[in-house]
Amino acid sequence: MGLTEDELPDTFDESTFHRYLLNFIVADDQVSCPFHFCLRSVYTHSRCVSKSINVVECHEFQVLLLLLRSSLKETMIPHHTKLHELIVEAWKHYFQVLKANLAVLFP
Repeated sequence: MGLTEDELPDTFDESTFHRYLLNFIVADDQVSCPFHFCLRSVYTHSRCVSKSINVVECHEFQVLLLLLRSSLKETMIPHHTKLHELIVEAWKHYFQVLKANLAVLFP
């Protein structure tokens, strides 16, 4: 799998790092959910655990990130609660764009 230059940012900062980490979390959506809890969790959101979002809590993953980018500070690595907030924000933004696009197509 090769990367194109369009996929790589020109600069590195905390916001860009969070955006790319968020893209990874959403694309790698590994959810661990026992079958008998799945239907109930749709309503309570309490039993399903996203493995991808929790990867940021793994010490080895944090060390790997720090190794790969010397300018990255440990404080720049968000915890899963911050990632959850970022996912919700991104979804709200995407939903607004989708609504606007649909309004144009179906006035």
